[in-house]
Amino acid sequence: VMPVSFLIMGIGLTYSRDIKLVPASLRSYWLIAHVSFSSLAFGSILVAVGIAALYILKEHSEKIKKDSQGSDSFYNRLPSLKTMDELMYRFVAAGLLCLTIMIGTGAIWANQTWGRYWGWDPIEIWSLVTWFTYAICLHLRLNVGWTGKRIAWLIIFSIFILAFSLFGVGYVYSGLHSSYLTS
Repeated sequence: VMPVSFLIMGIGLTYSRDIKLVPASLRSYWLIAHVSFSSLAFGSILVAVGIAALYILKEHSEKIKKDSQGSDSFYNRLPSLKTMDELMYRFVAAGLLCLTIMIGTGAIWANQTWGRYWGWDPIEIWSLVTWFTYAICLHLRLNVGWTGKRIAWLIIFSIFILAFSLFGVGYVYSGLHSSYLTS
């Protein structure tokens, strides 16, 4: 998680250093809840991606170990593949729960600020796309039986949708959220 944190901090340093106050119309306790659950969701899913990457590396290491009969101490210290699979599931589930609360608190905050719960703003749409992406991950694991390497790859690929909804939407689309992010 630390390399990703440093990367995000580096990206943050490239932005303008001018301090801008949040407009009075947007100041609300719902803002705190919305941003807090957003951070929890992204953090939880980022941990799931890290576990998924380690799962794939460990599985590959075990396949090589069977062929060469060698010992690899780093991978031996990791939890079992079954435990890592369960951890991926739990962190994605926690992330989905936090995404759900994030969208809900954002809707309440939007109604309080703009008089509507949902306005089809690009950030709102991509937040919903991200929510569906991780809901599909959980559905495939629980109801279709995807586990292990297959679900690990899906979690890894899904992070690109999350990253786009977090970083890219404001640059590609214009809307209420992007005007506050880039102004």
